[in-house]
Amino acid sequence: MKYTNCGLIYDCSDIGNDIKKFWQLESIGIKDNSSYNEVDQSLETFEKTVLYKNNRYEVELPWERDWHELNDNYSVAKKRLDSLVRRFKKNPDLNLQYRETLHDYEKNGIIEKLPNPENPINKPFFYMPHQPVFRDESLTTKMRIVFDASSRHSFQRLTLNDCLWPVPNLNSNIFDILINFRLNKFAIISDIKKAFLQLTLSEKDRDAVRFLWTENDTLQVYRFNRVLFGERSSPFLLSASIKTHLKKFHDEFPTTTECLNQCLYVDDFISGADSLQDALEISTQAVSIMNQASVVLRKWTTNSDELRQLWKCKGLENQLQDNPISPRINSTKV
Repeated sequence: MKYTNCGLIYDCSDIGNDIKKFWQLESIGIKDNSSYNEVDQSLETFEKTVLYKNNRYEVELPWERDWHELNDNYSVAKKRLDSLVRRFKKNPDLNLQYRETLHDYEKNGIIEKLPNPENPINKPFFYMPHQPVFRDESLTTKMRIVFDASSRHSFQRLTLNDCLWPVPNLNSNIFDILINFRLNKFAIISDIKKAFLQLTLSEKDRDAVRFLWTENDTLQVYRFNRVLFGERSSPFLLSASIKTHLKKFHDEFPTTTECLNQCLYVDDFISGADSLQDALEISTQAVSIMNQASVVLRKWTTNSDELRQLWKCKGLENQLQDNPISPRINSTKV
């Protein structure tokens, strides 16, 4: 009897970096933020490129590698779309939800169709696969379309996320936020509506966030005009844009801008005040300030029925919530 052996040689030099990225992701909001110099440098670079246009902030992707090294990932995106279409045939309701979401994106200028898509010569381009993610506990969006900027054609090829600078975490420490939150007599919680999608993406980077879709059995190419969930620098771009925006209002609203700076964690605002008047002032001023960046604070929650009634009179979003803020706090979402 004869035996034949076959071996596979694979370069594992990147495994160390992958493990480092994994633990960095696992420790977000737990370990200390990046060093001051790193944060300061990243914000300085960001402020040189960010623009304020039509009541929105326009940002650029923070490229670390030469984008010429980026693989287009078209074949992977096409295979993943084919798999998704087969899934739609078994689930017409999902198909309808998916199409309605993308139609809403296109209607609101979040994405755009490319009638005659060509591979650009002097700009990066990359096709992202996408899939549905379900969150039954969500009060607003049960199904979310998630785009995969880490998809790769092969182990040797770079993804979009591989080519972007590993920007620092600008969020406040989550433990500090939660401890300070519980010290307040009046609890205030809100979140930003579709936070990343409120940031305009620079024209020169939009082909790097392409995706495939099918309409009437015809393959179509789309691209994002806004920053999207799933791209590694999105949390940084959101936080940096908000910090830049808050600087404009610091002299006029010092307490509220400081509160937003310290109590925003990605898209969640977790704060409070010791008096009813201060709680009302912080919440209404926060809405006004953020609206000037096309950022909508919604789903307001409090432990005070009196504050809830004042919010309703001020026109803050009216939506009830069954889940309590904590076992000891009776919350109402308006």
